[in-house]
Parts: sequence; structure tokens; C-alpha cells
Amino acid sequence: MNNKYGEALDHTSKQKYVDWHEYAYKDDLLSCDALENVSSRNAIVHGYYAMLNAALLYFAKVHNLKINKDHVHDYVPFALLDMIKDKATRDEIKYLIDQAKKEYDIFENKDASYLPAMVFSAKSERNKSSYYRSDDEFLKEKYLIFRKDFVNPFIKIITELKI
Repeated sequence: MNNKYGEALDHTSKQKYVDWHEYAYKDDLLSCDALENVSSRNAIVHGYYAMLNAALLYFAKVHNLKINKDHVHDYVPFALLDMIKDKATRDEIKYLIDQAKKEYDIFENKDASYLPAMVFSAKSERNKSSYYRSDDEFLKEKYLIFRKDFVNPFIKIITELKI
């Protein structure tokens, strides 16, 4: 089944696609850690890609959907927005956010619509980070906040989402 965001994964390629994005988001998280003290600019980029790959993994595993690669950066947050229109999905996200509030202050008073908003914000941070010097202490602090308030909580929610 194709939709406006991409196409259905066929049985033969689904596992390879799922395995790739499982590997990619985890590798991007490792790269964040490795780059934290070397290049905060690149750590932000890898943090964004960890979020993106985790979302692509979710769409593949749960919805059998391969997002169009030519528009992936634009389509992922909108696909998430469409997905939360479903009441069961909103309810599951709300439950996961309530659980995540124990670990992440960023979720205080947030609802399901915050999940796609996190991707929009992360994309913006990734774009802005291209204009900062990587040795800038400001950028290092920005990365730490980005990782704490966007990357880690988003990954926690999206990888636990089953609907």
C-alpha cells in the first residue's frame, strides 16, 4: 500500500530495511557520544539523524512504510502528525510520554503532537548547527541540551511505540 509519504515495503526487502535503520539510529547515537567533545556541530547532526532513523525504523516495523528518500526530511514529521490523528496512537503516545516524564523534564505538559514537533525542532537545530564553529563552548552547551531535550526522549518514545 503506497501513500503520500512513501511506499509499502515488500516482504523481501522489509527485514533488510528494518535492520539498516535499527543499526543506523544506534550508530548515530554512538557517534553523538564520540563527537561530543570533539565536534559539537557534528554531534548535533548525528543526533538529528538518530531521531530520523529511529522514526524510519518505526514506520517500517509498525506501518510497513518506507518513506520517500527524496523527501525524507520533510515527510517524517508530517507522517508523524498524520499518524497521531488516530486515537489509539495518541493514547499510546500519551502513555509513553507520561512514563518518560519520570526521566525527561521536557515532557511536562506535552501531548502527542509534541512528537512530530521534536523532529521539526531537531531539523532546525541541525540546519543552524552548520553555521557555528565546532570549538565554540556555546555550541557544546547547545548540543548537550539538544541531546537531553530532543534526541534521547524522542528515541525513547518512538522506539517503544507499537501502534
